[in-house]
Amino acid sequence: MQLASEVFVPAQALVSTNFAIETAIWAIFKHADFNQRYSCYTTMLKLTYLSQPCLVAQQINVHKKFSRWSQRLVDANETRIKCKQFMRIAYGNCLLAFDLMVTNAKAYDNQIEAQIAAISICQDLALDQMAFMIVKHLADTTENALDQNQNVAKWLINLTELASQFFKKFSQVQITGLLTFLIHKLREENTFVFAFMIHQIVAKMFGWSDLVVNQLLPDQLNVLAAGFALMLQGKHQSQQLRQNKKSTEALLALFWDSDTNDHQKIGLRLMI
Repeated sequence: MQLASEVFVPAQALVSTNFAIETAIWAIFKHADFNQRYSCYTTMLKLTYLSQPCLVAQQINVHKKFSRWSQRLVDANETRIKCKQFMRIAYGNCLLAFDLMVTNAKAYDNQIEAQIAAISICQDLALDQMAFMIVKHLADTTENALDQNQNVAKWLINLTELASQFFKKFSQVQITGLLTFLIHKLREENTFVFAFMIHQIVAKMFGWSDLVVNQLLPDQLNVLAAGFALMLQGKHQSQQLRQNKKSTEALLALFWDSDTNDHQKIGLRLMI
């Protein structure tokens, strides 16, 4: 893991498109805890990119190209072209590109759908870096989570929408890092905005948002006990379950996988 993070990841930032290198790095990283992977990404951003002139030049190059690309990104049409253009900009330097992408999403909600469509051909390592970048922006922000009217701030609503669409479309990406961060913040600061984000992400992945368990009547709870599918059939929303099958299964595996006693899964289950 240390060799990969100190040698292979920086090397990838300097080579032309070579998915074999990315696949080899992910073959190592996927066995590591998300804390280890995220630590590697943080070191890459804060130290490694500033350690060599060639890497500093890569930063400048990615910023310029991404800026031009995002200005032409007005909708989700021509997805294949947008994907290829993005990969030419971001390959090996997805941390930089995703940092810019999340920053844009926080400011402009009209590009979120197109951005998610544009990264659809990214491989597992790049997608894991996107998940990290969402957590990083939450952790590092100095912006207020509430606006002047004490409503959820626009930047947080946009970031929540980006995260929701991302984890729904790429359900294979580990969401544990984000949920763990949100739950810790919720316990430490006792603020509803983090509960808002958890609810929106889970609701988007399930495909429906009008279920509030603590407001259900006893009869409704009995129906829910028979299973989500039966409840949705009763509400004529079973089609939504089929449309969101992959992301739904990912959530069920995260919270209710009976084949594991992973302390993180048990903790998340109790908190939710």
